[in-house]
Amino acid sequence: MKNLLKRMAMLCLTATAFTFSSCEKKQAEEIIQQEKLAFQCGNGLKKNSSEATISAVNPYKVHITTLKKVGNNYLWVWEIKNTNPGNGTNGTVQDLSHWGMDLGKCIQLGDIVEAAYSSDNVNWTTFTPKFEVDKSQNCSSKKYIKFDFGTDGSKSSYYKLVITKNVPHVDTEAIYKSGKNTGCGIFITCGFGCPVTSNPVVKLRTACDFTILAKSGISTTGTTSIIGDIGVSPITSTAITGFGLVLSPGGQFSTTPYVIGKVYASDYAPPTPAKMTQAITDMETTFTTLNNLVAPPTNVNLFAGDISGKTLSAGTYKWTTGLLISDAGVTLNGGLNDIFVFQVAGNLTVNNNATINLTGGAQAKNIFWVVSGQANLGTDVDFKGTILSKTLISLNSRAKVTGRLLAQTAVTLISS
Repeated sequence: MKNLLKRMAMLCLTATAFTFSSCEKKQAEEIIQQEKLAFQCGNGLKKNSSEATISAVNPYKVHITTLKKVGNNYLWVWEIKNTNPGNGTNGTVQDLSHWGMDLGKCIQLGDIVEAAYSSDNVNWTTFTPKFEVDKSQNCSSKKYIKFDFGTDGSKSSYYKLVITKNVPHVDTEAIYKSGKNTGCGIFITCGFGCPVTSNPVVKLRTACDFTILAKSGISTTGTTSIIGDIGVSPITSTAITGFGLVLSPGGQFSTTPYVIGKVYASDYAPPTPAKMTQAITDMETTFTTLNNLVAPPTNVNLFAGDISGKTLSAGTYKWTTGLLISDAGVTLNGGLNDIFVFQVAGNLTVNNNATINLTGGAQAKNIFWVVSGQANLGTDVDFKGTILSKTLISLNSRAKVTGRLLAQTAVTLISS
């Protein structure tokens, strides 16, 4: 982790001529254990025509000094320092006259218990926060909570917000005004995301007993390899094709060289029919439960339905259309117990050679793809997670799945 942080810090320093804002990596005290404060790099100063007298270097550094739970609220304290103070000449930058932070979509004025600023992080001046837009400089059309700067020269200045919500530690746009009549600038600092929610409880119940479960059929073309039990209901065993099934002596299940496990169907001897009916009911209940989870606003229609090449953290995501994963694949980063839920109103399309990469300890058993359309996995795909599909799940040649395929219609396999 230390090496990773060093590499990220070097990237911040070398990616542009500007000095970046920075945030300290801190473990929030008493906050939900799964929450980790990730190291963040800012995007640097974005100059505009109103900044003619401001130096090309932005020396303002921002980091979080305190983030902890106090009673039922959460205390945030930022430190801002001008490391190259001056009058704006010879590479120096004038001191801030004020700065403001965009709180994002999830923090409202009613969520703020206290707002204050300080020159020593001991004596605080409180104020009543409000959202403002700096129309005079036209730096941004966003609304900000505006703070007075409070110090002179190279001394640090501190800013405090106490809020009622536990929120993630993410990049947030901030705006500053440097000196008198010298314009403004925008930089990225660490601020507020949407409220952290605990992992959803996912219960597949008896559907968990199956690697593949379908209502209208399971078929394979070519040599397919499956570890775990498979089954169909209410369709009969005649809808399980390509496997060369051999019925067991008691007639309760079948076997096949393609399945390291047992094959069940609704027309087999009792208690199999009841077992299959319950498994299908549990599969459909899980689909409905997961599809009804509320995704944070920032996770709705993310990347316009194309997550190819992206890295996603644990949480609930929703797309009102289809979802594409190209051959660039996607990376899911989370801890051992973190849950990923992907709600897809259209089709899930995973192109040839795509890989679902897991990092940080994330496990396939905690990943759920809830697809209202079809789930189509291309040739040589390496897929992770359980697919719960309202319709068809199809795997092309040599597609590999670490997880489960649970379909409310059919599952088709080709040497998968």
